[in-house]
Amino acid sequence: MFHGNFKEARNSPDDEILMDDTDPQVFEVAMRFIYGRKAYFQNAIIAALVCKFAHKWQIDNLMNAANSFILLKLSHEWVTAVPVYEILKNVGNKEVLVRCMEVISSNTREVVTSSTWENASLDLVMDVLNQEQLSIDNECDLLEALVQWGKAQVQKRNEELSDSKIFDMLSCESPGLI
Repeated sequence: MFHGNFKEARNSPDDEILMDDTDPQVFEVAMRFIYGRKAYFQNAIIAALVCKFAHKWQIDNLMNAANSFILLKLSHEWVTAVPVYEILKNVGNKEVLVRCMEVISSNTREVVTSSTWENASLDLVMDVLNQEQLSIDNECDLLEALVQWGKAQVQKRNEELSDSKIFDMLSCESPGLI
């Protein structure tokens, strides 16, 4: 980056390099690893963000350390499976994504009644619905969770909250769902 045909190579050594898409805490973990070879992750979500950073900057050893930490933590922290899956959906290790979905599937009842569910993306909701088995008492509970998710999405969009708008949103965004 500093020696190739990149914009940064043409800057003076004193020029700032903005990394505005990275949380300072994530950057600090990455720098500690790069310069000290010690990986310290406060939780699985930070590890997922570090993994995403490491993927972007092609720091394979850091990405592997973050993935290992996530796999270890997912067994004990089902509540982090949703945000970790969301963060790593497009850049994550397949083993981590599969494990996240296993944790979500085996703790479905808890996941769909948690605050993380209402913030879930449509992709995650569809991925959950595509699972062969979910740990939930009955389909009515799952349908209620979908309605709650839909209401949260409508509120996010600052639209008037009505059952018809929720139905319209679900049928337009995911035609196979209804």
